[in-house]
Amino acid sequence: MSNNVSQELLSMDYDTYSSELSPLEIDTLKQYQNLALNLLQLKNDIVTLNKEVDSTSDGLSRGALTKDSLLEELRELETKISVISTLFKSSVYQVVVNNSGDLAQNNELTTTSIPDDTI
Repeated sequence: MSNNVSQELLSMDYDTYSSELSPLEIDTLKQYQNLALNLLQLKNDIVTLNKEVDSTSDGLSRGALTKDSLLEELRELETKISVISTLFKSSVYQVVVNNSGDLAQNNELTTTSIPDDTI
């Protein structure tokens, strides 16, 4: 994805689409946008940390040790983010399933059935 497109998506105001999207859809898009902004900030912080570690004057052993510990912490963070992402996706899926179940139930209630004795 190009930088212009990603910046546009990260700065988009979804409230302007209130006539086209439900409040739940708008809230979900905002949550994804917030997650993307947080991940972008995390990426920038990691780049900064890597630059700081590379510029240490204590030699390679300290830099390597720091990078290894940083990588280990990032692996733990990656696992946690994966769990949170899975839970978030399952929540969105559950909302979609519930809404489609409600729509199907409403359609059943609105259809009129013809009694057997009138035929």
